[in-house]
Amino acid sequence: MYYCPIASRNLYSVDAAVLTDFTQSDAAVAAIGQEPGDKGEVGGLEADAQGRVYLTNGEFNAVLRFDPSQGTADTFNPTFETVVHNRHLVWPDSLALGKDGTLYITSTQVNRLPVFNAGQDLRRPPYFLYKVQTDATPGTR
Repeated sequence: MYYCPIASRNLYSVDAAVLTDFTQSDAAVAAIGQEPGDKGEVGGLEADAQGRVYLTNGEFNAVLRFDPSQGTADTFNPTFETVVHNRHLVWPDSLALGKDGTLYITSTQVNRLPVFNAGQDLRRPPYFLYKVQTDATPGTR
């Protein structure tokens, strides 16, 4: 299972089988966690059946993908590949992977909210849902 706190630049993973084994202590669960690396400012995560994780990156108007199979037990530091980068993709947030491999992305413009701009609302409607074709097969839920 992959997760990231909103106020963190790090992506974390933990074995879901260990999380569901209630005989494990908190220390045992913490010991099996991994930190793949700095993924930038992220809002949304999605995974595909190939085991890759898609991440939104608001700082760079991009969606990244990371493949855990690229790391090893000794050097679990895979690279984050850029799936899409576009100036119109303002603060991408939520992701959904369609049956045909299409990745749907919301553009939330969070960075344009008044709280980040001295009380001035810089958002520009209409708000968009973007889509990008990938080579992914959707995972099961």
